[in-house]
Amino acid sequence: MKSKKFILNQIRETMLDKGHSETQADAYVDEVKDSTVYELLVLKKEIKQAEPPEEEEEEEEQEPPSFFDRLRGIRRNQD
Repeated sequence: MKSKKFILNQIRETMLDKGHSETQADAYVDEVKDSTVYELLVLKKEIKQAEPPEEEEEEEEQEPPSFFDRLRGIRRNQD
């Protein structure tokens, strides 16, 4: 049981590092606490590999439009 608690704490910390709130992390840990140790390890790996979608979208919006996008009329300089 100690290893299960340890993995659940790691999942919670990883979620906090990825930008989730404490309430979201705690709710997710409560959701998956009945899973096996192996399933928790798989979930932890997936959480570590997942990138937060909010930050990606902001970075994409801040990129200047490429020359080819402007030629095609997809994006303008003001966008």
